[in-house]
Amino acid sequence: MKQLTAVWHVLSFVILIVFGKKCSLDPPCKCTQKTETIDCSSKNLTEIPPLTKKLSEINFSRNLIKEIPDDVFQNCDQLESLDLSHNLISKLRQRSFSGLVSLKRLLLNNNNIIAVHEYALTVLKSLLELNFKRNPYDSLDLNLTGISLLTAKLDFRQPNNMTRNFWRMPNLRNLDVSGLSGACNVKTLTAQVFRLLPKIETINVSKCSINYIYKGTFRKLSNLTNLDLSLNRCLKFSGIENITYDLPYTSIKTLNINRVHQNFELNTEITITNFQNLKNTTLETLHIDGNRIQLVEPGALLHLPKTMQNLFAAENEFSYSGFIDDITKVPIQFANISNLFAVHNPTEVPETCDFVENRCIRSKDGNQRLSELYMHPQLKENKTYPAFIPVSVPPNLTTFICKGCNLRYEIPLVFITSNKLKHIDASSNIFFSWTGPLESLNNLEYVNMSNNFCSNISKNFFIGLRNLKYLYIQNNLLGFVLPKDEDGEILRDVKKLEEIDLSLNRIQLLPWLFFRHQILLRKLTISNNMLDNITFDLSHMDHLMYLDISKNRLSSLSISFRDQLKAKFKQNENLKVDISENNFRCTCDNVDFVQWVSIYHPYLDNLHLTRCYLKNTTTLNLQAAQHIYDTLKKECSSYTALIIGMVVLIAFFGSIILSGLIYRHRWKIRYLYYIIKSKYQGTIKTPIHTDTREYKYDAFISYAENDSNFVHNNLLHKLEDEGGLHVCIHKRDFIPGKDIAANITSSIHVSRKVIIVISCHFLESYWCMFEYNMARMESIYSREKENILFMIFLEQIRPGQLPLHILELVQDQSYIEYPNDEYGNTVFWEKLREVLAR
Repeated sequence: MKQLTAVWHVLSFVILIVFGKKCSLDPPCKCTQKTETIDCSSKNLTEIPPLTKKLSEINFSRNLIKEIPDDVFQNCDQLESLDLSHNLISKLRQRSFSGLVSLKRLLLNNNNIIAVHEYALTVLKSLLELNFKRNPYDSLDLNLTGISLLTAKLDFRQPNNMTRNFWRMPNLRNLDVSGLSGACNVKTLTAQVFRLLPKIETINVSKCSINYIYKGTFRKLSNLTNLDLSLNRCLKFSGIENITYDLPYTSIKTLNINRVHQNFELNTEITITNFQNLKNTTLETLHIDGNRIQLVEPGALLHLPKTMQNLFAAENEFSYSGFIDDITKVPIQFANISNLFAVHNPTEVPETCDFVENRCIRSKDGNQRLSELYMHPQLKENKTYPAFIPVSVPPNLTTFICKGCNLRYEIPLVFITSNKLKHIDASSNIFFSWTGPLESLNNLEYVNMSNNFCSNISKNFFIGLRNLKYLYIQNNLLGFVLPKDEDGEILRDVKKLEEIDLSLNRIQLLPWLFFRHQILLRKLTISNNMLDNITFDLSHMDHLMYLDISKNRLSSLSISFRDQLKAKFKQNENLKVDISENNFRCTCDNVDFVQWVSIYHPYLDNLHLTRCYLKNTTTLNLQAAQHIYDTLKKECSSYTALIIGMVVLIAFFGSIILSGLIYRHRWKIRYLYYIIKSKYQGTIKTPIHTDTREYKYDAFISYAENDSNFVHNNLLHKLEDEGGLHVCIHKRDFIPGKDIAANITSSIHVSRKVIIVISCHFLESYWCMFEYNMARMESIYSREKENILFMIFLEQIRPGQLPLHILELVQDQSYIEYPNDEYGNTVFWEKLREVLAR
């Protein structure tokens, strides 16, 4: 057993040395191998590695293989597809493909094959498709005897001897000799070229520098259905006449004559002779793009066959030439006239022509562009828009495309005659105002009016489009008008809408009822706008499958909108919402939104592009919404508690300070209140000047009820009867029915002095202390700190018994004690009268 193991290691070492320069099909080769296929493309292989059996497909393209050794495919008898394109192969040997008895597809294009053995390809009896393009070897010399090719892609170089034999492939169906993917340079085509291809169905001779095609070239190709002659710039429409001359004898269905006119020559014209032979063909599709067609001879379009369905006529320069009436008789179902008057690449080198033919159209023949074809006389003469424009179209037309035509008009009321239109694409024009309505378009299902710089759309524009399903009006300026449609009147008649695209319209707001009639809506796109909040209702959209509100200015999603989506997710598990590339905030105020994302992330499309910003502008990806929510919850809970604590603390201390201020200034506040109230009620009047102020009373007497004998029997007698003064006492002079505090305040305010009769009873009385404080406030705030208080002490009171604010006043201002003796009383009353008379 050990000896066998040693022998095996030695053999493995020898095999490694022998095949060390080749890439085996083991994993180190990095080839992609499935059960029956191998992909070794772009692996820098220099040689074909050993191959296993039972392979059906091999791809060795884009390597550095220089040769195909004899019998290298000997064991690949089941191989059906072999790709050796884009290598450095220079020769095909007699036994290069031996063993490939089942091969159906062989790609040898883009090599450097200069020599092919006469019998190199004849062994491929099952071969159906051959691509031999971009090789120096002349494809006309290939020996394909015994091979039943159906598709051949070959180079075609002008033979020196036009009488020589061309390809003999009796079963060939498709021939591609286009210069777009290979080398093709043939100035003329004759009947000899395709004579030995009796069953040919498709011929592609585009970009082959063809100058002239003889009559009879295609006449015997009765199976021919597809012919591509595009990008032969020297052919021109005069050369097309010989082609159409042969087509009635074929089974032609598609004719491609795009760009058979020089880019920078004068414009051309389609004449009756160009199309007259098409009337008896089975042509279904005609391509005439990029031919600088300006005019169409009246009657030319009437020669299009009844089988005609599709017309591609983009990148031309149509002008009015009397063919408009013919359009209504054309049987086409599809028309594309996009990119009219397109600017061509100025660096493109014109093709050199051997046959010079001058049949170009001068400007004198017609200079009205297609943009004026349906122009109403009122618009032509007065440059004003008519209220009604009738338009005629081919009766069977279902699809009409005119995008990128630089048509600049307002769309007024347009009435289209009997039609079957289902699809209209008028994007990338300048239809700046859509007034409408568009009448008689009952079959229309698809409208694309994007990229039109439209800033106005009337509420009646869509009245005639009751069966519309797809509406694309992105990249306009509808943000100026849609926010005003609060009742959803603009879209009220298109109740069958399934898709609508409103992106790139600078929309800042959509009203709640804007989509109120769109019950069948399946896809709604409002991306790339300026929405900072979603304010429209979608609860009624039971069929909604996709909602795109990406690339707006959303910092969050409102609770009401999240609730709508929540209900929709329960209703439809396949609903997807794209909220990516907005300005979402991951803050404490937005923590509920982050939690919502973490819960409903399976329904959110492009979540990997959805980010949110922290307070410090750090960006987080909402794919990790659960982690972000957990973090925010911890941070915000402590932060919230701190805020609540601080608010409570501030409120507590604020209330203490406020209470202290109110208590400190309580008498001032009460005084101002009653003074203002009295002035408002007219009880007192504010003097114009303080110096000229007149007082109603000479003094206001403040006393306790227990001291009323002294006041009534002594004080009033001495001051009023003997002194001629007029004083105010509450029992006599207060206004009945008026608030006591207001009576006190207003009476003090209209008295020149205030006499305070102080006793122990006075100090114990609430109203006495009220009168004292009101008098003190009067002296401070109304009398500019004038001393208006005069205190009379009826009895001996120790300083400790006096309130602090009275004691301060006693120390700062004058007072007098009632002597209660004959001589003292006389002096007392004289001094008192003297003080009050000042």
